[in-house]
Amino acid sequence: ASELLVDTDTSKPNVLIGLGNAILARFQRLGEQDDHSTSMSIYRYVADLMPNDHLERFTYARGLAATSRTYFERLGKLEYLEDAITFQCLAIELIPGDHCYRALCLNELGTLLRRCYEHLDGLNDPERYIACMRVIVGALKDEHPQKPRSSQHLAQTLLARFKRLGDIRDLDDSIFHQRRAVELVSDSHPDKPAYLSHLAPSLRLRSEH
Repeated sequence: ASELLVDTDTSKPNVLIGLGNAILARFQRLGEQDDHSTSMSIYRYVADLMPNDHLERFTYARGLAATSRTYFERLGKLEYLEDAITFQCLAIELIPGDHCYRALCLNELGTLLRRCYEHLDGLNDPERYIACMRVIVGALKDEHPQKPRSSQHLAQTLLARFKRLGDIRDLDDSIFHQRRAVELVSDSHPDKPAYLSHLAPSLRLRSEH
């Protein structure tokens, strides 16, 4: 049916999404690799049909992220996790700042990044992970309860990269975000001792360089 519709037909994206969802459901049931490739191609095509300023494009980008995560969880291939993060970041870029789903999208990205962090050494492009963490930290307001933890998470990732590559800028950046995590929580916050315990050795390490 989708082949009978021209690209400008307003019903075509919904028809294609229905087809993609059906193929995805079959993949989840049978695990056929061809179904994975077909459904992803459909979702990408639908996203490309949407103008850049079309709000529905955010919905499809978010759907691509969810689909890629499903494939990662089923097949364990890190490229699918990386795809999920890419599409989730795209969704966040496309959604208006005051949209009611923006916080949800940021939380979903945080979940993906936590899964990504568990497999950091096997990623093809760790830079993408760090770039996405910067997106989250930059998008969260200081009063958001997730910001201190996200800042700390970014700091620890930068510290790990410094230890691996030796770029002093990563250590300085890590210390900056560790300080921010400490500053953003009250003295009575249960996470503050942990944040301080991470900051102290980083400062000692910096004094040696």
